[in-house]
Amino acid sequence: TSYWADHRSRERIETSWRNSTIQFGLFSAEGDMIGGGRIVSDMAAFAWLGDVFVLPEYRGNDLGKFVVSCVVDHPGVKNIEQVLLGTLDAHGLYEQFGWQPHDMPDRLMVRRP
Repeated sequence: TSYWADHRSRERIETSWRNSTIQFGLFSAEGDMIGGGRIVSDMAAFAWLGDVFVLPEYRGNDLGKFVVSCVVDHPGVKNIEQVLLGTLDAHGLYEQFGWQPHDMPDRLMVRRP
């Protein structure tokens, strides 16, 4: 469960991951997905980091840091001009990797059908 996906169906989650530009998966020794994240991007000027997670029973072992470090070190992400993300509770994690509060919150807009 997560605050950002509690309202999404499994089908919607699978579709969003499948259609993302880059997917990052974190797997247990048994092959079960226990964490990950995804990038949606034009691969040059803009990217959105979304759906970063680690299952509760695996938290506390720096796996979230590992996922984010894989994202920022990925060759397809390293030179993108602007990588945005949204978070309610993980500001400290992302700040360790160079994210800062957005300087134009009055310009950001959203459309929800």
